[in-house]
Amino acid sequence: MENREPILAAARSAYEWGRFWSGTRVAVALAPLVALAGVMTANVGACACLGGVLVTVSVFLRWRDRRGVQAVEAGIRAGLIPLVIGVMLRVCSADCTSPTVLPICVLGGLGAGWLLGSRLGALKVERSTWAWSAVVAALTASLGCVGFAAGGVIGVMAALVGGTLVVRALAR
Repeated sequence: MENREPILAAARSAYEWGRFWSGTRVAVALAPLVALAGVMTANVGACACLGGVLVTVSVFLRWRDRRGVQAVEAGIRAGLIPLVIGVMLRVCSADCTSPTVLPICVLGGLGAGWLLGSRLGALKVERSTWAWSAVVAALTASLGCVGFAAGGVIGVMAALVGGTLVVRALAR
């Protein structure tokens, strides 16, 4: 009888590489977002770092399993809201720490968190998927707020995760 181990090892390797390449497709979608955020901010280094983390986490989650694909898709969609708000405020040369603009940033983050929580509640996903979706959404949203320094990034992340947790608690 032949030794089937080399054939099985080659098949497993091909399978894992296929999953990896499937997971990397998200990088094509995220590259324009990272580039746009980088163009709109003076802090290109921080934007590139956040973008690199976002792409790495997204590829890893999509490679890991099907729930990771759901987590990344929901997270990116929810994170687009604060990202667009942040980019629009940068175009208007607004300061996110000013008393008139800060509520817009906070409401954008809370609204995105609410939408993310509602979407994940409708999908009836597990707790780990909720957490990873919130991480991806926070990283996506932070790309739009990186020009407003660490306070803007931390603020939108806190609002988004807080909104998600509220909906998660209400869904129980």
